[in-house]
Amino acid sequence: KAIDSLTVEDIEKYKANCWLMSPPCQPYTRGGKSLDEKDQRAKGLLHLIDILPKLSDPPNYIFLENVLNFEKSKCREKLINQLCLTNYEITECLLTPLQFGIPNDRLRYYLMARKRTNTCELNDVILPDEYLKNVEINKTWPLPIMLKKDYQQEQNHLETSEEDVFNIPSLSTYLEELNEVEIKNYFVPEKYILKSYNFKFGK
Repeated sequence: KAIDSLTVEDIEKYKANCWLMSPPCQPYTRGGKSLDEKDQRAKGLLHLIDILPKLSDPPNYIFLENVLNFEKSKCREKLINQLCLTNYEITECLLTPLQFGIPNDRLRYYLMARKRTNTCELNDVILPDEYLKNVEINKTWPLPIMLKKDYQQEQNHLETSEEDVFNIPSLSTYLEELNEVEIKNYFVPEKYILKSYNFKFGK
């Protein structure tokens, strides 16, 4: 069943406490013509955004991953607007796997949202316009809040420091050793390469 056809009843029967989302990235890329919310491939995400406040028991946690430029999209704006209005605490990041010790330098957008539940937290609710105007998307790891002493105490005195970095192994660590015959099995046939739009061999 397509996501954009799910009903409130369809979603609520799973009693999901956490949503993990990685919607199609094409609406936010040049290759996909950057159509944003007008792209048919964004319908699933927009439908979930619309259905969220209609749930009697919405998820406590929502995680979303997407490409760079999603943070500038109308879809992200709609998502933030709905999350603020339904009392979620939001953290946004632009991070690369290199920051976690993975040899892949590809920047990605991440959103983490947690449902506010107690009275004290509900008093900290921020209106969507205020959030969108003042938010600073995190680009470092650990997150600034993780370096605060009161946060560390809440996490059972777990200490986090700016020196907490990951060793980045070389890419060869992940590659198999192949002989000349084996490696040819992974070559892309020239006829497919030449079919690429405006492809030219370099000199």
